[in-house]
Amino acid sequence: MGNSGSFAIGINIAAFAVITDLKLGMAVSILPFVFNSILILLTVFFIGKKASVSFDGKRLVSDHKRSLVTLITYKRPLTERQVVTIISFLLVLSTAIGILAEMLY
Repeated sequence: MGNSGSFAIGINIAAFAVITDLKLGMAVSILPFVFNSILILLTVFFIGKKASVSFDGKRLVSDHKRSLVTLITYKRPLTERQVVTIISFLLVLSTAIGILAEMLY
């Protein structure tokens, strides 16, 4: 899909959140994406290198902490399925917290 498609989806989700007055829940639920973007931007601006993950045939391996994926694979190598599961869990957790915040607010 690429960046244009991702931006279009993000704009639609943000517009839906504004129209339905779910701004707090949306802000909380996108925290993993914001955290990942901040890590990547700070790395590029201050270190001057892009985050990268190497694949050794079975597992994803990283020797630095420059993005969400490299942060997850820094301590121990993980399979792609495990990385996707961890990121999905983080998204579900942040969305659940966002829903709770909307219900309590």
